[in-house]
Amino acid sequence: MTMMTYTPLIETASGSGKFAMLPKDIKAASTSEALAQAAQLVSDGRKIGVFPHQSVAGGPVSSAAAPDEAGKKYSALAQIGGVSAFFTPFDQTPASTQIDASQIAMALGQLYGFRIGLMALQVAQEGQGSVTLKKNAASARKGK
Repeated sequence: MTMMTYTPLIETASGSGKFAMLPKDIKAASTSEALAQAAQLVSDGRKIGVFPHQSVAGGPVSSAAAPDEAGKKYSALAQIGGVSAFFTPFDQTPASTQIDASQIAMALGQLYGFRIGLMALQVAQEGQGSVTLKKNAASARKGK
């Protein structure tokens, strides 16, 4: 199993939607493992994320998703505006299918030209300009 390097992202204040990088990297075999390690760094209700990266130049190295990682989906965070900018929610939902979502995030970062982080999948709440994924799935089954 390939170990990846991740930088933990911590919400600057509960509900702010802005995430700052912590100065210490963590190593993990999967995105969910990295998020579990990052969660241990905060206990005050703020959301956490991780920024997957490589310490050497080049593209993401493809390796199969771990069996316990396969099928997991994540909300993307983007650091648009340079390295001093905060990570903020970004309208992408990378999933670990054949490869870990961290590798997808790194590839997306190369395509977009800015850093992409990952956090546990966030479901939009009704009344906030969007509907829940459950409601969307139910509508799709009814053909609406």
